[in-house]
Amino acid sequence: MVGAGKAAAAMARAVEENWRGDPSRLSGLVVTRYGHGAPTRYIEVVEASHPAPDAAGQQAAARILDTVKGLTPNDLVLVLLSGGGSALLAAPMAGITLSGKRAVTKALLSCGASIGEINCVRKHLSAIKGGRQFPMCRATTCPPLRPAPPYPIRQRVPMHWKSSIVTASNCRLTHVRRY
Repeated sequence: MVGAGKAAAAMARAVEENWRGDPSRLSGLVVTRYGHGAPTRYIEVVEASHPAPDAAGQQAAARILDTVKGLTPNDLVLVLLSGGGSALLAAPMAGITLSGKRAVTKALLSCGASIGEINCVRKHLSAIKGGRQFPMCRATTCPPLRPAPPYPIRQRVPMHWKSSIVTASNCRLTHVRRY
């Protein structure tokens, strides 16, 4: 499991609490905003800066890419994404520094750019955003994952976070359910 966003730790905890399989097969890494961590047993939670990226987010993004790089068609990847994931997955494109990306983000914030405008610029400065999330992923196609009623994951993730749970399906992110 990998993930990013302000609700990533809460979603990882909810997945752990509702995991019906062998817990030894549950592992991964999620990155969330400082102060938004949650206790987990199997999924590592890393905190990083939001909205301006920092070195912790850059290191987490590199580790997430390394995690999916070695996957095979026999592996299943659950990707947890929520608001804030764009800032928290700080992987500057070749030729762009983290400090440069941080300066651009701060400039956009100070001039009143919308989140859509900020994310559009971030996408063009990133090695991980804009469809480049898992270029080396070899995970197999998997069916959409939907929690069974009464939707136990939804009950544990605050509604105002508008989180998404998605799967990596043939290296393309497929939306499963929006909360």
